[in-house]
Amino acid sequence: MARIRSIKPEFWTSEQVMECSPTARLLFIGLWNFCDDGGCHPASAKTLKAEVFPGDDISSNDVQALIKELVEQGLLNEYEIAGKPYWCVTGWHHQKIDKPTFKYPRPPEFRQPFAEESPNHSPPTRLGVAESSPPEGKGEDIERKRSKPVSDETGSHQAKPDDLPSCPHQEIIKLYAKHLPELPQPKAWDGQRENNLKARWRWVLTAKKPSGDHYATDAATALGFFDRFFGYVAKSDFLTGRNVKWQSCNLAWLVKAENFAKVIEGHYENREAT
Repeated sequence: MARIRSIKPEFWTSEQVMECSPTARLLFIGLWNFCDDGGCHPASAKTLKAEVFPGDDISSNDVQALIKELVEQGLLNEYEIAGKPYWCVTGWHHQKIDKPTFKYPRPPEFRQPFAEESPNHSPPTRLGVAESSPPEGKGEDIERKRSKPVSDETGSHQAKPDDLPSCPHQEIIKLYAKHLPELPQPKAWDGQRENNLKARWRWVLTAKKPSGDHYATDAATALGFFDRFFGYVAKSDFLTGRNVKWQSCNLAWLVKAENFAKVIEGHYENREAT
């Protein structure tokens, strides 16, 4: 059954989205309506054409080419379960689903990339905060009533800012340089970049694992999280540019809320070609 989905204003200025053709962007948005509540859809160009472009002169082959654009930009993952192919929207955490139902099997990457220290990948609360969204037939904006799993707001997640250790920007930048020397290194670190890293630091100190334990309890364990985080990024052929599909990753990109969430959810892990 088709569902109402939301589009955030940042969607239109996302670098990944802007790299896609206008028709691929429209297909991507249309796909959301027909995904299950985990962001998954059978990998059938014929079915998707009938759902999104039923009256348009667009063939199944055209749809498959558009899907390829989305996959190459990291907006969709392709995977196979029990011999059946599926697509999964990588940024699905932006859809706030009230009482979700899952029609299709989850992709293999819904596992813990940082082992015990990483967020749980069971949707849709994998970042440790309950999410909710407009039910079918309710299109009004209720964003202000929701909590966000990873936010760029200056307020803390659970504790007052004064209760948390200050964000050691330069130490984190050194950890980034240690693991990712091949990526662009920041020459200036202020303004929104500084605010974004500060917000990620607060999240690490205030968010909780499914067990109820915090990911970090002090500055030392929070730095340990970032050390593992950058080490994890270094293993990704996509993020490091080793596969030459995309070469725009840098520290400022990694600490943006949307990108940080995607990385810790495992969306950029290496996968064998199928």
